[in-house]
Amino acid sequence: MRILLTPSMALALLASSSFPSQSSAFAPRASSSSLVGFKNRVRISSTHCTSTCFKTSKKDDSSLAPHLSMKMSSQALQDSKNESSHAQIDDEIIALNQRLLNAIVRGDYDTYSLLCSDDMTCFEPEANECLVKGKEFHKFYFNLPNNTNSKVETNVTMCDVHVRRIGTNVCIVSYVRLNQMYVEGKAITTKTCETRVWEHKNNEWKNVHLHRS
Repeated sequence: MRILLTPSMALALLASSSFPSQSSAFAPRASSSSLVGFKNRVRISSTHCTSTCFKTSKKDDSSLAPHLSMKMSSQALQDSKNESSHAQIDDEIIALNQRLLNAIVRGDYDTYSLLCSDDMTCFEPEANECLVKGKEFHKFYFNLPNNTNSKVETNVTMCDVHVRRIGTNVCIVSYVRLNQMYVEGKAITTKTCETRVWEHKNNEWKNVHLHRS
């Protein structure tokens, strides 16, 4: 039977062979040729052990490769699905925001009320730097007898639109709002900067906050 020695075992045997204990002081010393042969056998055994360990390690790594590849492919697929889902949400929020702006310039309070939360808040020039809560403040302008928004043809456009998602239920959309109107034979364009916060609750998106300047 052949026994393979590790480097540490070989060194231990060399040490015990080179420095015999007192109890074996009178034992015949091994010849120098015998020691050289023993050392050579130890070197061969050590080299064989190291080579075997290295080959085993390479085999283990290769066996893990398919699992790592499958895991990476699964993660890439999940990331792609998430990006697609986020893009759909962005498009939905932009479309809802455009619908809300269209309702404002046309004096359509029913659509405006449908898209806005009852407890919405806002900062806007008409509020004189006060935080306004609820929709009644906004309804006042829709009910004015000379509501110019409902009588003057107005085109509203969002420029430089940026959507930021916070979790899965909140989106913030920021943009420059351009209003194009034709008044007394002249084309007029006005500009404001707006940020609207949309919250997803009860399976629908609602505008819960507005900041306009």
